[in-house]
Amino acid sequence: MLIGKGGSEHRMAQRFIRDYYIRQGKLAVIEAYIGNKNIDVVVQDMKTKKTTSIEYQKTPKHVIKNVLLDLAFSDEIIIVSSNLKVLQQIKRKIDKSIKSDEHKQKVKFQLLKEFIPQKNNIIIGNNTE
Repeated sequence: MLIGKGGSEHRMAQRFIRDYYIRQGKLAVIEAYIGNKNIDVVVQDMKTKKTTSIEYQKTPKHVIKNVLLDLAFSDEIIIVSSNLKVLQQIKRKIDKSIKSDEHKQKVKFQLLKEFIPQKNNIIIGNNTE
């Protein structure tokens, strides 16, 4: 059974992301409730005390709301998608919607495959690149 919220793809993505950071020796929690919302994965680097909020997005829907709420307490926000075209749409949407350069610099974008160990070689979602 997969922990997390959403469909099986979403929960599997959360697990890959969490496990990636745990392998790096960081604290990573799925569906952490912070600031009146759940965050897909929250990562805390215990050495630097840096907090990263990670949101897995299959579509651009709700991404601005998520990023604005995450900015209140995160040092960094990573938007992850399994689809490069969706990630590009999200980046354009954030560039238009978030005015502060300081806030824009906190937002990073990554494909889900970057978090999946090579040996698993799993296709999740529509990996159109």
